[in-house]
Amino acid sequence: MVCSCCGEWAIEPVVLDGVPRLRLSCRGYLVGYYTAPETIAAELRRQGGPDLADFRGVQASAR
Repeated sequence: MVCSCCGEWAIEPVVLDGVPRLRLSCRGYLVGYYTAPETIAAELRRQGGPDLADFRGVQASAR
């Protein structure tokens, strides 16, 4: 999913060591891997990024 406000933030589902995670990136750079949307929301607030509601279901690689 890519943010609809600027298109620079992306959340993508990945599997690391058999564990499903969410990868958060900004401008193509890794911010971190998270297991819950609440932790991504907290990180976005810390980084001054968009709200989770600003993300739409478009793969970042499809841009």
